[in-house]
Amino acid sequence: PAVQADEPFLLVRGDVSGIQRFLYRLASPAEEGTGKGMAKRLRGRSLYINLLAETGIIGLSAYLAAWVVIFAMTWRALEAGRGFWRGVTIGIWGVWAYLTIHNLVDQVYVNNTFLHLGVLFGFLALAMHVNRRRLKGDLVSA
Repeated sequence: PAVQADEPFLLVRGDVSGIQRFLYRLASPAEEGTGKGMAKRLRGRSLYINLLAETGIIGLSAYLAAWVVIFAMTWRALEAGRGFWRGVTIGIWGVWAYLTIHNLVDQVYVNNTFLHLGVLFGFLALAMHVNRRRLKGDLVSA
């Protein structure tokens, strides 16, 4: 749409209300013809849609960029890891994958999830530290 005089600094304009209508119309094969759509199950709780609505494309992009960095750090720790710490890193990778996928349909960040994430980040930092020392030759095996 053309920029009006009352919006002289409008750079980007978007509307995500169609997403809710689209999800509401989707139905599984068992629900076909019942009028019950996907939104009944999702209850509009996708973290990514909420982030987009609350923080805009910049906020959603920043969140996704942070997860790209977290996955990259975990991958580096996984490649360098041996033994116990490799197993810990594989488990952390699984948690990251779960959070990323589950947040498509529900918000997993509830109750004490942030404490759990903090512990996992601590384990990841510890695994990276042990791997760095092992790679420099300070540890014979870890």
